[in-house]
Amino acid sequence: MIACVSPADSNGEETLSTLRYADRVKSIKNKPTVQLDPTQALIQKLRDENASLRLEVAAYRAGEVPDIIVPLSSLPPSMNGPAKAQPLQKTAAPPSQTPGMGMGTPRRVVRREEYDEANDRVKGMEKTIAAMKEKIAEMIMYKAKQSEALCKAETEMERIQENTMILENAVREAL
Repeated sequence: MIACVSPADSNGEETLSTLRYADRVKSIKNKPTVQLDPTQALIQKLRDENASLRLEVAAYRAGEVPDIIVPLSSLPPSMNGPAKAQPLQKTAAPPSQTPGMGMGTPRRVVRREEYDEANDRVKGMEKTIAAMKEKIAEMIMYKAKQSEALCKAETEMERIQENTMILENAVREAL
């Protein structure tokens, strides 16, 4: 903030007002936040989780791991409690080479049944996302139709106004 002040006595009141304003502006703190569409954030999170689960299923089918080691953050809250934790078993690739599994990533072994349940939930979420996308597309079409109808109504209103002006001019000329 740059405040222009004058040393002259005649500008003392204005100078004081400027300094007060500068002091108030100095105390303003901005907190910028990113506004994310919650639906898009959820869709992206589910896509990431789905990709991770697909990689693990592919590794399991290839016979590389007896059970599946996953980051705790990719599991639903109901599955990542300490009561179900098991010791880690061998994996085909070290955790540092497994996507999304750095050395600092908390992880645990998930039994095949738990994994299948999680995978079923992911598929259910994908269906929900697809249904939401369809609903959004329907809403967009509905809005487009409303916009088109509004445009037609505005055009009709303009035509009526033009005809009214023509009639008014004709009446004035006739008188």
